[in-house]
Amino acid sequence: MKVRNMVRGGAALAVASLLASLVAVPNAYASGAAPVSGASVGQVNESKVVANVEPMVASTVTSVSPVGANGMSVLTLANGVRLNAPAPIADAARQQLSRHVSIQPADTVTGSCGSSYIYIAPNSNDSGVVVNTGYDVEPSVIGTVLFNYWDASGSNVTYNRSWGNQWSESSPGYDWENPYYQALKGAGFYIGGVSSGSYAYGTNAICYSESPTSRTDVP
Repeated sequence: MKVRNMVRGGAALAVASLLASLVAVPNAYASGAAPVSGASVGQVNESKVVANVEPMVASTVTSVSPVGANGMSVLTLANGVRLNAPAPIADAARQQLSRHVSIQPADTVTGSCGSSYIYIAPNSNDSGVVVNTGYDVEPSVIGTVLFNYWDASGSNVTYNRSWGNQWSESSPGYDWENPYYQALKGAGFYIGGVSSGSYAYGTNAICYSESPTSRTDVP
């Protein structure tokens, strides 16, 4: 049985970094990125969606820190990347390390672990937007997916309204998406992204996101 544990707010991805990378584009559609078609975003105006899909990168856990003041442990990966981990994920990693389990990607090019995405799109009557984010990972690389930890945030730049959500789930599967469509109301230029601290944790590997972003405009 899947156990959902969604933690609202406090997303680690700084909206300021998104502003620096996305708002620098003077026109929401001036970057040359093609609007996403066929995006799984419900009843939305897909013609206005600009988004990029980024890879999920495979690595292995080499150490787990004690629990910090924020209630999280830190997973250190073989490639030097450090990821926050809620207690269930940290405990599973400690158990695997204590059993000397070999956690290695299976016959894959480095970084070939799947894809991650976020779509921000105007709803059907242009009264606001819906946000959808998630990943698709390769079973042959990750093994059985035991847990995930996902962190997404963004802003309505026009009216300086920020949003953010974090999700953590056990047995989430290979093609996970956030448990619900987040609906945001109001006109404006919206941006958003997935934190690089977002990942799926499996029996063979841990696969983390390379921070996809999305933007759209509601007149």
